[in-house]
Amino acid sequence: MVAEWIKVRRGLRQFSKTVIIARNLEETEYFKNLLLSPNKKYNQALQRHKFITSEIARHVTVSALVDVWVALNDVVDKNCRVENMRLCDIDAMAGLPGFGSFMAAVQWVEEDPKGLFFRHFDEWNIPDSQRPFVLSDAQRAKNYRDRKREQLRHERHETSRLEEKSREEKRRGDLHLQHWDDFLSAWKNGKGKPYALKNPPAVWSFTTRDAAWLEQAKKALAHLPNCKYLKTPMSMNQFLRRDKIGKILGGELDDARQQTNTFDAQSPPRQFTGKDKEAFERTRKHLESKRQ
Repeated sequence: MVAEWIKVRRGLRQFSKTVIIARNLEETEYFKNLLLSPNKKYNQALQRHKFITSEIARHVTVSALVDVWVALNDVVDKNCRVENMRLCDIDAMAGLPGFGSFMAAVQWVEEDPKGLFFRHFDEWNIPDSQRPFVLSDAQRAKNYRDRKREQLRHERHETSRLEEKSREEKRRGDLHLQHWDDFLSAWKNGKGKPYALKNPPAVWSFTTRDAAWLEQAKKALAHLPNCKYLKTPMSMNQFLRRDKIGKILGGELDDARQQTNTFDAQSPPRQFTGKDKEAFERTRKHLESKRQ
């Protein structure tokens, strides 16, 4: 099955067909004459020269493929053909002797008496002959300026939106913290666990802390000494939970915890059933017979 036409993309240099063309190109006398020969007395120099030559060949191959791709995009028809063209013409496009035959070897081009056939060329490319209209250089420049102008307008709008959002968040933050100092002062004068930080804990932002809430919180702090249920001072995180102030003011924590000693309580005797019951009865009768 013939593969797709050249797709100019990332990784084209490592593509299998590119590597094959580069290897064939590397063996040509024309390409060998472009590079200095290494000193054959040193094996390490030979190996390094081979590695460098292969890398250069792959880079040259990709560059030549792009040149061919750009040139063909102007002349290929809707049937992916270029009439009256030969493989040697591709050599001229790429500037490398034998390049057309190397492309034919990997099935990127086929030569017939009518010309060259580039199978699947239109899969990743839109030839100029199939475009609804061809843009002039001035039109392309205008379109580019319009895109940049729209992009700049969008960036300004986005910057303005973010600045407005930042101001709104700051305003909400100021309202959110307006009762924090009063609450912190009341907490320090109360019986809660000492809180050493200047900023509120994360749980502070879980609900609205308005003036009405602050009044209820102060009443709950004043009631904390009556909460006999608490064995240790309540922490601020515990106090700021959604339902804790209501439980304190409702007296749910006023009674001390009931202490139960589970070690003194006797568990009920185990009831045996089935075969266990029969074995238990046999053992009991056996022990009673020994006592007699």
